[in-house]
Amino acid sequence: MISDEVVVVEVAQGVAIITMNRPQSRNALHPIMIAALHSSFVELAQRQDINAIVLTGNGPAFSAGLDLKYLVTLDSGARVAYMRSAFALFETLYHLPIATIAAVNGAAVAGGFDLAVFCDIRTCVPNAIFAQPEIKIGVSQFVYPLYTIVGMGKAKELALTGDPISADEAYRIGLVNHVFDDVELMDKTGALARAIASRPRDTISESKVTANSLKGKSIDEAFVVMGDALDRTMGSESHKIALNFFI
Repeated sequence: MISDEVVVVEVAQGVAIITMNRPQSRNALHPIMIAALHSSFVELAQRQDINAIVLTGNGPAFSAGLDLKYLVTLDSGARVAYMRSAFALFETLYHLPIATIAAVNGAAVAGGFDLAVFCDIRTCVPNAIFAQPEIKIGVSQFVYPLYTIVGMGKAKELALTGDPISADEAYRIGLVNHVFDDVELMDKTGALARAIASRPRDTISESKVTANSLKGKSIDEAFVVMGDALDRTMGSESHKIALNFFI
């Protein structure tokens, strides 16, 4: 077991389980958490004995997204840089050559929602909640790759309302693959990860690349479009006002 203050990594049978470990802040993505997750993803993907990653959270939440108490202390330029670091984390996660599964143990909100969506597969507990509330604080939201999972109409609805959906609704629209009882989440998700990890590594990687390339717009084009939109909204006056009100 490798652990530090904000991330715990356990490895067994070809699978790495990464646990976000800031339960007191609902696993909010403070820059230290982002850096720890990013380095863990990169290091684990380079290990030839690991073919799958399971990402989960310690405590009652998967992740509440960006650390708003930290964000509100920053000027607009620093906010953009902070968001860009999260953006780079999501891009790295999406492009990992090994399989990734989000085991959503509670609320997956904002950046926590995005972490789950940029994984290949999602499982969750019955009381999990999924939400993209960024529009409520004046920030544009990711639609790619969400729309390729749930369809453009539903992706726009989630992004434009910012309203949460339940585990049952997430399963109904195809956002999550399985809903497991709380006590079974990690066991059953681990079994799924081990089944995938038992497949040839090069085939796992090739299958991911092929699947991703089938989507209408390339991921690189999509990241440019989304990133530019985030830069614009993170620097806006309406974002500053809405964020302070939200806090």
